[in-house]
Amino acid sequence: MRKISRLSVCVAILAFICACDKKAETPPQKDTIPVTGKVEYNNRPVAKATVTFHAEGGSHVSTGITDDQGNFTLKTYGSKNGAPVGKYKVTVVVSNVVESEPGVLAPMPEEGTVRPTIPPVYADLETTTIEVDLQESNAGNLKIVLK
Repeated sequence: MRKISRLSVCVAILAFICACDKKAETPPQKDTIPVTGKVEYNNRPVAKATVTFHAEGGSHVSTGITDDQGNFTLKTYGSKNGAPVGKYKVTVVVSNVVESEPGVLAPMPEEGTVRPTIPPVYADLETTTIEVDLQESNAGNLKIVLK
């Protein structure tokens, strides 16, 4: 039987670790511009809604959450503020989850007892009718009006 040197074992382990550590290639991140806006339905602000901008071609999504006045700020690539210039389909989803106290969710209401805050058509990428051509000229004052 041959003796395997410790050096050979260390080299083999190191090679294995390096091979496993290769990360999948991710597409390059595009430059972003600051994007803010407001969501309204029936002439009222839509609070606590998740607003998602889905880039044409599916290369990325940008998201924001509305405050009590319906205002949002988009973020892309994790916590990077803004979104790249381009064409988007937009979804808006309002959660009916309620906290009974900080950190404690209230029991879910019985099925059929909760009316949607906004029409459900806006929550699905296939059915939403909201499209935005995001440019530097309109990125600071987007107004999304739901009908």
